[in-house]
Amino acid sequence: MCFEADHGDAEIGFKIDGFKLSGVSLKRAEEYLKLLNQLLGKQKSGVALRELRDGSLVAAVHIESAYVPSVLVSLQEADESLERGDNPAVRTLMRYMRQDGGTGAKIWDIKTQRPLLVIEPQISEQKTSQSLAQDDSLRGRITALSLAKNGRKYTGTIQSGGENIFFSYKEDLASTLKEQLWGNKIELQGAARWQRSVLGSWKLTGFDVHSVKILKKQTFKEIRQKIKDEGGFGFEEADMSAFLKDVR
Repeated sequence: MCFEADHGDAEIGFKIDGFKLSGVSLKRAEEYLKLLNQLLGKQKSGVALRELRDGSLVAAVHIESAYVPSVLVSLQEADESLERGDNPAVRTLMRYMRQDGGTGAKIWDIKTQRPLLVIEPQISEQKTSQSLAQDDSLRGRITALSLAKNGRKYTGTIQSGGENIFFSYKEDLASTLKEQLWGNKIELQGAARWQRSVLGSWKLTGFDVHSVKILKKQTFKEIRQKIKDEGGFGFEEADMSAFLKDVR
């Protein structure tokens, strides 16, 4: 894994297949860009987001020559962590891709087309048992809520990542969820149960909702400021509406 040997400025691409950028909230777009920022080593200068396109989520990042080595080291560390599963940014990116229907993420050297980091949405089979329980979240629109109890809980469905996913919840959340039925996108936070097939793919088999978060609408200007506040890369476009040209 390396850039061109001349150590000049570099252009790298970041792509997630499986869903359209226009199909996710701006809050989620912000989270993907913040994860990219972390994978690149949270460079305070010398790195700038040059382009963001719809279709699959595709971003282009310009890296000044002096910062190429440190970015490369960060990507190498992320690549080496894939087997160990101990990189928080990589694990979060995997989780978000599973939730949004993403089929894989790639960072590559645009000049040479050489891949620098490839991340699949499932967790490494060598390091994970057949089932997994963890705190997780689902984002989307509530499409159905039950009237009858299922034991002590109620059930419903949320349209997330292009499919309707079943979830369960307690009676104290019933009124809050009813207000959001067929409304704007929300985030359900709770306990997820995942099952891995013999082929290594993961499927969500159960989700118990603990809390509901109403998502706020954001602008790319706010996203840019949050990433800069984290000590991350900047944006080359002064007018952020340019980034919305092919997206919204």
